[in-house]
Amino acid sequence: MASKNNQVNNLSKLIKALREEKDESLYDIEKATNISASYIQRLETGDRGNISLEYLTRILRHYNLPISIIVDLYPDSFTKGVSEKADTLDELIIKDKFIFAGVESNLDIKLSLQRVIKELENHIANSTSNLLKEIDNLKEEVGKTA
Repeated sequence: MASKNNQVNNLSKLIKALREEKDESLYDIEKATNISASYIQRLETGDRGNISLEYLTRILRHYNLPISIIVDLYPDSFTKGVSEKADTLDELIIKDKFIFAGVESNLDIKLSLQRVIKELENHIANSTSNLLKEIDNLKEEVGKTA
C-alpha cells in the first residue's frame, strides 16, 4: 500500500521529468494547461500534495499520456475511503464497474463520463457549458476501447 507521501513524491517526480524531457519551462506548461506556473512548481517540489483531478488531467493530456496512469500514481485512492453508500454520482462512476455504450468502463471512460455529467449540470443550470465537446471526448474514449 503506497503512502500519501510516496504518492505525492511519485507525482512530483513524474511532472518534473515530463517537463524536463520536453525541455519546457514552467511558463510553457502554464500557457498550455492554464495552470499557474507557481502551482506547477509547488507540485514538482511536493509542496502541493493534493492536485485536483481536473488539473492532473490537463497535465497528462498536455503530455499525451493516458488518464488511466492516475491508477498507477494513486492506487489506493480508488478503493480506500469510499463509503458503501455513494453520496454523489462522481463516487458511483469511479467506484463501480459498469458497461457504457457496450464497453466495460475503464478509468479513461469514467473520467470522461464525469466531465460530461459536470457539463450537463452546468448546461441545466444555464452556466457556461462545454457539453458537446465533452460528449465528443467521451465518444473518443469509448471508441478507443471498443
